[in-house]
Amino acid sequence: MTEQTREWIRLFEEGFEKHYALDWEVAPACFEQIKEIESNIPGVTPGVVTNPSQVYLKIVANY
Repeated sequence: MTEQTREWIRLFEEGFEKHYALDWEVAPACFEQIKEIESNIPGVTPGVVTNPSQVYLKIVANY
């Protein structure tokens, strides 16, 4: 597993925890950071239309 993948997992876990803790400041910040290291990028990676960070950014935007 690459260091980038480990960082992605760490940030996603933190964002997920903050999301369920209703921390609407930290959760989106985590998912924004993930966008920078996401390996499957819509519009760049063929066939990819969304990814986990984008899904959760849309969810937390409602709060």
